[in-house]
Amino acid sequence: MQQNAFNGQAPATAADTDTFMVTHLLPIDWKGLVAATCCGGAMQTCSAALKLTATLVAYDLFKRHNPANHRPQAVTIGKVTTVVGTIIAIVSSPLFGHYTTIFEVQQLICYIARRSPPLFLVGCSGRRLPGGPAFLTLVAGRPWARWFS
Repeated sequence: MQQNAFNGQAPATAADTDTFMVTHLLPIDWKGLVAATCCGGAMQTCSAALKLTATLVAYDLFKRHNPANHRPQAVTIGKVTTVVGTIIAIVSSPLFGHYTTIFEVQQLICYIARRSPPLFLVGCSGRRLPGGPAFLTLVAGRPWARWFS
């Protein structure tokens, strides 16, 4: 391994490696392509999350309790849900500012994701299971989560 690579300018931390490689190794044309790709991926992720939330609220929650409502009302509810979800995301984004890498943020998601497989398996096994135990498992499901970790 070469000790004095890049004239001694190495990334300060492992989190800076990607940025360092883009700024020092790629030609200017490719830097723009990488930046556009990263922005596009972030926008697509946000769009998918907002679309999923709007569909969940409009069809699974609202339409289930008001089956006589028509499609235009569901579309309006989906639009309102998207705006509210965007505002919540903007307001809550400073809460995640102290994390240095995306991998630390993903650890938060793992606490919920570990509880999802047992809920999915039990939910598929019966038609009319009560929602209370499922919610309790999601909130405080440490015994179930240990089986799937």
